[in-house]
Amino acid sequence: MPAPLDVTSSEAFLDALGLDTDQAVADRFDLHPRTVAYHRNKLGIPPTGQIRAMMVDSLIQSGMSNHAICQETGMSRAGVRKRRAALGAPASTDAGGAPRKAGRVHRKVLKMLRAGHSVRAIARETGMSRKAIVRRRDELGGGA
Repeated sequence: MPAPLDVTSSEAFLDALGLDTDQAVADRFDLHPRTVAYHRNKLGIPPTGQIRAMMVDSLIQSGMSNHAICQETGMSRAGVRKRRAALGAPASTDAGGAPRKAGRVHRKVLKMLRAGHSVRAIARETGMSRKAIVRRRDELGGGA
């Protein structure tokens, strides 16, 4: 028999068990999720999503970056951006994703177009699609 848990609230009890959703609690105690939701509401415990949203809101208002909030809460960057927009908070200044090499590739495409290379040759050399190169050429006014 496991040792009794020393917790002071129902939220802390569920947290100590690692049960963070109604479904997880229902599975653990062999109950229906609606039964869990009924008792959670009766005890005044907000749903997990609402707890997470309140936590994200407070982190946004404290000035944390989207990346840091994602690391802290496990929420996706898109979710954090949506919460930030809903609060009317200024956009985060952290840049997401990998650094782009588009500038370097586009400069190479321009150079090759000016040198008279074919679209197919440029595509082979840069890894860009022929359609993208044709679009770039047409933007520059060098269309066929």
